[in-house]
This record gives sequence, structure tokens and C-alpha cells, in this order.
Amino acid sequence: MKRHFLFIFVGAAIVGIWFTWRASKTPRAAPASSGVTTKGVETGGTNDSVRFKSDTFKRISRLRKDRLDAPSAQDEDRAKSRRLVMQAEQELGRNKSIGPVKELLRAALELDRYNAHALSNLSELLMDENDLLEARELATQCLGVDEKNLVCHRVLVSSFTRTGNWDEAYPFLSDCLTVDQKDIICLGAMSLYELNAGQLNKSKELVDQLKQLDPGSIWTELAEADYFFRAGKREAAIPHYKAACAKGQSYACSQYKQLQN
Repeated sequence: MKRHFLFIFVGAAIVGIWFTWRASKTPRAAPASSGVTTKGVETGGTNDSVRFKSDTFKRISRLRKDRLDAPSAQDEDRAKSRRLVMQAEQELGRNKSIGPVKELLRAALELDRYNAHALSNLSELLMDENDLLEARELATQCLGVDEKNLVCHRVLVSSFTRTGNWDEAYPFLSDCLTVDQKDIICLGAMSLYELNAGQLNKSKELVDQLKQLDPGSIWTELAEADYFFRAGKREAAIPHYKAACAKGQSYACSQYKQLQN
């Protein structure tokens, strides 16, 4: 959509991952590697057995099969659905209230339930409102239509990490980087996931890549700060928490104040 809730959504996803790590009593074992690579950095990917056990992946597979068997929307309805999505984007650009935008997107889905654009946009808006269950459901449906939809991978990652469900979140985080190896959102989340798995070297390599792709951004600063903090380099973490705090990240402000004391 023309206006995204990217900063809020991404910050919540990354910070959600951090708080899950802080809450865990013991480090999780690093998952098996699937060979997902970002600039020579191999991330801990998911193997087929992990993917098979994922309830959400099973659902997506069923949705894809059902779609092949289901009748398609009429051409006229699909065209109307696309126009409603365009109208929703225009409405979002000029109106701070997202209520009318959601209504337009829901109307678009009434006409064509396989409109991936409407599914991804609505799931992203609902995630911003912290409606995790419906956002997750719509993102799941979205990937049943468009398996390479980056927004829907991000929504699923965020919805699961916010509730501490790493087993379900990880396959989508890995796939997100398969779709776009340079996606800063999933790179930042993967860096913190590697911290959670005790893989400091992998986390550092991902942080270095973030610094090249998006230097000085709020999520790059936050990922680097968390890496230094986890590595026991508190002094090195402070300026990065301070920088993220200056950009409006409340969690970074809290960490900065604690480290200053």
C-alpha cells in the first residue's frame, strides 16, 4: 500500500523476538540448516521435517489445493475487487482512520477471496492493531494464493514471535529470506533469532549485512545493540541503544537507561 505501517510493525516484530529470548531460561538449540544464504551468510534454516510439522504450512498446502478445485471469481468481480483495493490505498493516503480502509478491503475479498493484494494489505493493517489471530489467518490465506508474498511472510513471523511461538515462526522467517535475501526486516529478525539460538557469529554476520544495506536505521541499530548486549559487550551496546532510542524506539530507550545506571 502507498502508506505502510512499516516502522511500527517491524519494531514490534524485532522487539517481540527479543522479549521471547529474554523470557527463555535456556538457549534453544540451533535448528538444522536449509542453506538459505544471504551474501555468503548461511542462516539456520528449516528442514523438510520441521516444515511438515508446521500446522500453518499444512494449512497453506491445503489452501493451495482447495484453490485449484474451487471455482474462480468472475472476471467482472475480480476487476471490481482490484478497483476496491486501489480505492483503499487512496483512502489510506488521505485519511488517518483505517476503519473505512478495512471495509473496502473486506469488500474486495467478498468479490474475490483470492485477491492476494487485499489479503496482504488487510493482514498488515490488522497486525498494526495487534489483532494477531485475524492477521495470521489472512496472511495464511494470502500465502495459499501467493507463496512469495513478502508482506504475508512478515506478518506471520511477527504474529508468532509476539506470542513466543518459535517453531511456527521460523519457517516463515527462513522463507522470507528466500523470497528476498536483502529484506532488512527479516534480516534483523533472523539476527535476533540466531542470538536466541546462541549463534553469535551468525548473528554478527547478519548485523554486518544490515549495516551495509540500511546503515543507521532503527532496526539496524537495535539489532547491533542486542548483539553486543548478548555478547557481553555492554559498553559497545550503549551507543546503538541510544541511537535507536533517538529514533523513537521505546524498548531501546529502556535498555539505554538501564545500561547507563
